Amino acid sequence: MAGKWLWHELNTPDVHRAATFYEHLFGWGMNEMPMSNGMYFLWQKDGDGHGGMVHTGGPGLENEPTRWLVYIDSDDVDRDHARVADLGGKALTHVMEVPGTGRWFLAEDPTGAQFAIMQTAPMPAEVKPAKTAKPKAKAKPVAQAKTASKAEPKPKPVKAVAKPKRHVAAKKAATKGRSQRNNKRLD
Repeated sequence: MAGKWLWHELNTPDVHRAATFYEHLFGWGMNEMPMSNGMYFLWQKDGDGHGGMVHTGGPGLENEPTRWLVYIDSDDVDRDHARVADLGGKALTHVMEVPGTGRWFLAEDPTGAQFAIMQTAPMPAEVKPAKTAKPKAKAKPVAQAKTASKAEPKPKPVKAVAKPKRHVAAKKAATKGRSQRNNKRLD
């Protein structure tokens, strides 16, 4: 959203002294982040990054004053760069790019207060989940029964094997005339 406070950055020649001061005053932590032109420091509080710190006095930053610099969001940094002078301010730098972060420039309002205007790089489009096929209409119960019979054949009932009647008749014939004691052995 154009015009909102975007980022705060401390420019200082003594990062360790500044880090100790803000850590004791507000409980801020600091994480180092290597950059092409030196180390950048991220202010952390409760796991959230909320600003940064730059070590000034090194190559390219020799004349950088010690100050807090606020970055203000822009939706068109080139347009804003051109408009600053028309409104009585001054563009102090050309528009510069920070790869993967965005484009910015340093400006001064008509009273001499310095600030930065930044247009953040667009975030990669969110990955949308692949479309899933719509479930087919439920099959009618009859169709399901046919499908089930093809997939797994139903077991056939097992018929009890009956002893042939001739066996019973043969047993009776074989025991005819025997004593009861012998009949018990055959049973």
